[in-house]
Amino acid sequence: MKTNKLQENNNIIEEKIKEQTGWNKARIFIIVALVIAIIKLERVNLKKLAKVLNPKQSKEANYRRLNRFFQKFRFDKITMMKLMGSFLPKGKLVLSMDRTNWKFGKVHINILMLSVAHKGVAIPIVWYLLKKKTKQGNSGYRDRIRIMKKFIDVFGADRIEVLVADREFVGDVWFRWLKKRKIPFAIRVMNNKHVKT
Repeated sequence: MKTNKLQENNNIIEEKIKEQTGWNKARIFIIVALVIAIIKLERVNLKKLAKVLNPKQSKEANYRRLNRFFQKFRFDKITMMKLMGSFLPKGKLVLSMDRTNWKFGKVHINILMLSVAHKGVAIPIVWYLLKKKTKQGNSGYRDRIRIMKKFIDVFGADRIEVLVADREFVGDVWFRWLKKRKIPFAIRVMNNKHVKT
């Protein structure tokens, strides 16, 4: 019963991806299998994912397939936004802006992320690699406006119920930009700061 339900869900996801992207069956299969493997293992290591990716193939064959996939396939951000958006509920959305820092060797990778908060989970919709290569690479108002414009171009400002963010995301120009576009926001401020409304 559980296996049938899982297969049914896979089929729904595959159909939705095909409808939104027009990708071929092999590409859709690898993406769905990859997402399910990541959820099962809670890991992104390709060698570990290869063990559970496709039980009908050897882990070596799965590993080669994953490598080929990542070498040849390029994700179009707009297509990915529309695809992720197709899984979201209709109506107004709570947006969450955050920045994360990953370290790859000695290189800091700063990512500004705009997500939709839904049922206690943040679903990434738009992201932008910040140019600053240090852990303290905070975003500027231009970065924030850029990422918001991308969201608005695809989904429209009328879909935004509220934008929530931490105290890193403050500033006069940024707040004026949000107010001018009538985008409601709830952003934490430091206890020693004052904000005029």
